[in-house]
Amino acid sequence: MKIVKIILALIIIGLIVCFGWKLYQGKVASSHVEGEVVVRKDTITYYFNPFSYFEVKYPNDVVLLTDETAMAQTGYIPTCDTEYAIACLVFSGEAYYPNSNFDNAGISISIRSDRVTEEECIAIDQDKAEFGEGQSIIFGGRAVKEITKGAETFMAYEAGDAAMSHQSNGQDYRTFRGGKCVELSYRINTTSYEVYPEGEKVRFSDENRAELQEKIDTIIRSFATGVVGHTL
Repeated sequence: MKIVKIILALIIIGLIVCFGWKLYQGKVASSHVEGEVVVRKDTITYYFNPFSYFEVKYPNDVVLLTDETAMAQTGYIPTCDTEYAIACLVFSGEAYYPNSNFDNAGISISIRSDRVTEEECIAIDQDKAEFGEGQSIIFGGRAVKEITKGAETFMAYEAGDAAMSHQSNGQDYRTFRGGKCVELSYRINTTSYEVYPEGEKVRFSDENRAELQEKIDTIIRSFATGVVGHTL
């Protein structure tokens, strides 16, 4: 009789475990609409945003930021777009090219609410070179071309900033999807090598920049909108 009770108990436990696993799988499958999904697999992290329906994958040592305050603290010149970004992927100076004049780099994923039509979304920014806050020199929309990255086609715009021996250079990519203006922008930020005492820092070289650029391009190529049957 005791053996029968033990067998029945084991069967019940097994059923509970199976039911719980099925329930868990259901939640994972439906989590695309319930909340953000971050899944690490080997050396790659997969991020899905259920509110704007996009996904992107990136190396595990790249930091995902979704908080505006944290984005604003990504350097003297922030590498993240603090005005429109939903998420920002940051290459930190500690993890990449430590003890060099490389500060950090970031890829911002933004919904440009200030550009409500397709025409506004892909419009060329007026070329400008002006002094902004902190005497920063702002360059906007200087070179424009259509470019395909992975599954998406964007209009590409050169962009940059500079202030107090700090430089920020990159590109903005925009595309109109699901009635919204989607922008991916990346910045590579450095400090002038010459401001450091001789021998204190290693120079962030052209080879380093090209290597980092390939990593950035790989992430941007992984970006996809309107995933799992949804639109932006």
